[in-house]
Amino acid sequence: LDQGDGSAFRSAHGLAPDQPLLCVLPGSRHSEVSKLLPVFGETVAKLKSRFPDIAIVVPVVDTVANEVRARVSEWHVPVIVTEGMAAKRDAFAAADAALAASGTVTYELAMAGLPMVVAYRMASASAFIIQRMIKIKYASVVNIVLGRQVVAECIQQDCTPENLVREVGALLSDPALRARQKAELGAVATAIGRGMPPASETAADAILALVAGKRENQ
Repeated sequence: LDQGDGSAFRSAHGLAPDQPLLCVLPGSRHSEVSKLLPVFGETVAKLKSRFPDIAIVVPVVDTVANEVRARVSEWHVPVIVTEGMAAKRDAFAAADAALAASGTVTYELAMAGLPMVVAYRMASASAFIIQRMIKIKYASVVNIVLGRQVVAECIQQDCTPENLVREVGALLSDPALRARQKAELGAVATAIGRGMPPASETAADAILALVAGKRENQ
């Protein structure tokens, strides 16, 4: 996986080398964006008071690009919106941490070695059905692969600005914590295998296979 050019990204967007940069990934579907971006917006506002010079980068996909741009334009913090795979990889390389919707992008973040906090909200009825169908402990591919919680997960009722600020703030303020998680992410990349097709093409298959294995072993 191309690791991207973080220094060039920061230079192109006028970001200092030591300026806190958070990558925010609210999902690729309207249902995800509509539920997560309001929470992410509140989270960013609270982080701004703790990290006054924080900047945000939001890689978007075509399906929700306009919606995401409109919503983040209301945030009172510098936001860089990028499109395209190359720009996303550069953003991953430049960022200190990520706040991401649970999904295939967490696999991409793991391959890029970017420490993350995973969040998700869905309709209560949908969550109930999924929980009944798939009895797994974790929501993110990183934790599923390793069989333990390496990445903080704030799911459903736990997906609150207060919880997200606590977890993201810990990553942004503690280089040692970021380094430990990055080392664990390297183990995920090794477990799943390098030299694979682009993450967007393989993540879904990897997750489904892992989930199937968990279900068969119960």
